[in-house]
Amino acid sequence: LYLDGRKVESAYAGDTAGDYPPFGMTGFSQGGYTVTSSSQLSTTYEAWEAFDDILGSAASTWISSSSLYSSGTYVGSASTTVSGTSYDGEWIQLELPIKVKVSHVLIAPQHDALSRSPQSGAIAGSNDGITWYLLNAFSSVTGWASQVYKTFITSTTSAYKYFRVITTSTSVSDGYVAIQNIRFMGHKENDLIRFPDATNVRKYPDTAMVSNGPQRGYTVSASETEPGGFEPYKAFNDIVSSSGANLHHWSADNANYNGTTGNWNGSTAANHTTNVEGVNKYGDWCQIEFPYTIKYTYSRIRAPFHATGRQPHTGYIVGSNNLAGQWTILHNFSGVTRSAVTDTVTYTPPSAPTQYFRYFRIVIEKLGPSPNGSGYAGIDEWDLYGTQESTPVLARLG
Repeated sequence: LYLDGRKVESAYAGDTAGDYPPFGMTGFSQGGYTVTSSSQLSTTYEAWEAFDDILGSAASTWISSSSLYSSGTYVGSASTTVSGTSYDGEWIQLELPIKVKVSHVLIAPQHDALSRSPQSGAIAGSNDGITWYLLNAFSSVTGWASQVYKTFITSTTSAYKYFRVITTSTSVSDGYVAIQNIRFMGHKENDLIRFPDATNVRKYPDTAMVSNGPQRGYTVSASETEPGGFEPYKAFNDIVSSSGANLHHWSADNANYNGTTGNWNGSTAANHTTNVEGVNKYGDWCQIEFPYTIKYTYSRIRAPFHATGRQPHTGYIVGSNNLAGQWTILHNFSGVTRSAVTDTVTYTPPSAPTQYFRYFRIVIEKLGPSPNGSGYAGIDEWDLYGTQESTPVLARLG
């Protein structure tokens, strides 16, 4: 920062949006992050293991002491006062070295004991570990699945240094509460955001997505998702797969395309239908919502590593400002192929779009020939290019 030509302060201008802690923990205290809990079953199931980024292993789970929940109801003695309300239940806590503004929290259950998952409780934030403020009060949570995160949206605009997950009841269980993994998603307090650029064509999103969002105002969704690590956000995580074993891409759950021709064989159900300027188009789709509107220019898309034929061959890239209405065509593409599984293909519309949109969707009507013999739609990486709509910005010094 310069004032009258004199440097008065410097600060890191990078994007700090992401997953906190930004690494898998290997102990109770690491890199300024400290994990504590109200109890733990044994040294095999310690609290820090809920932050080790490991799914699918019962040994990498935090489990509370036994006999603390009876038919799911808490019968223990731990209690946390949150925004003036007492929440009785076992808790797990993360202390950070800096304050973070959390937009949402991802929680994965013990993969082989889903009945121990939180059913009701609260997520709270604090700056001293004593006074707690409510970020999310949840109840009647069901449908937990092995190695699948549930998303808990927070209601705060404040940044905090401590975060606590409190479980007031579980599914009908054997007396424990257990959590396989927790990810606090947000960004550092007072990190710097770039000003809108209404002149230059830039790559979007301007953050590497680490969840489906909301993250920096971006939210990602899809027509369907294959379980086990193929979430839609991975089309925007700035990571490309180096082998078929990597889980860095979005993939649809079903083989909706012919394994030889790539033609659409799926249903005309609502999740496979997109109203494109008044005409229903059918196919799997991936979509991103922006925090502002941009004028689309072109896309660069890389399909999953498994086969050259998984590249989107025929379909539409469309834009919208109202999901309740029709989508506007930005690019109707066809005949797109790639020569190698590592190729990224540029999708440039024949004429430049002139409108600004907040939502963007690719509708895949057909895959390339022989899409791995399976016919699954997917995207390894999708970079959108365009210019942000000019909006007034208030800048203040002092």
